[in-house]
Amino acid sequence: MTDLLDLALGTTIPLSGPVELGQEQMAAELSEALGRTIVYESPSVEEFVAYLVKVGVPPYGVQHVGGALIDYQNGRMSGADNNIEKLTGRRSMTVGEFARAHSDLLNRVE
Repeated sequence: MTDLLDLALGTTIPLSGPVELGQEQMAAELSEALGRTIVYESPSVEEFVAYLVKVGVPPYGVQHVGGALIDYQNGRMSGADNNIEKLTGRRSMTVGEFARAHSDLLNRVE
């Protein structure tokens, strides 16, 4: 772990997680983990950013998510790796594992 941390200083390290999933695969994994149907929809970046503004996401959050969506569309967030485990000593969670661990929040009805 220390070797990667030494290399990390001043370096960008990709943090993709243990498996690469497409959006439809993520929806299926979330559906299974949460016990309800999750459907993937594909709004344009502009539509999604407008929605974030409408629901009150702070400007820095809107800018971050909008930029991340563009990076995602351009393949800059593709791949899988174990760099989180190398950096932290703990294996990162899959989408399904995360959803199951936080199902109380993700299934909360307001």
